[in-house]
Amino acid sequence: MYNLKPKFKIGDFVRYGDRIDGIDTVEIENEEQLLQANMNSTTTIWKPIKDECCWLYDKGIQAYAWYGRFVEFKDGYYWSFGEFSIEPIPWDFCEPFLNKPPRFMR
Repeated sequence: MYNLKPKFKIGDFVRYGDRIDGIDTVEIENEEQLLQANMNSTTTIWKPIKDECCWLYDKGIQAYAWYGRFVEFKDGYYWSFGEFSIEPIPWDFCEPFLNKPPRFMR
């Protein structure tokens, strides 16, 4: 008998290495998705990759989220270009863009 410890929990963003139904990133929202993610050996916790579309926001300004392309993670911040910036700017949080508002706005 196998005693598997779950790698993920409800609320995690995960990336499927072998794409499920053409989708490679999801937010685990229910027990069925949780089971599927934990049974799939190629699933990993989501981390943004360069040029991936994301929601970015800060700790103190959670009424505002920026939709942009991820540049890099450096010095404890997620970097992306702002609306009128010519240099990347730092953000506290980064979530994948999944065709719905970021978590704090739902």
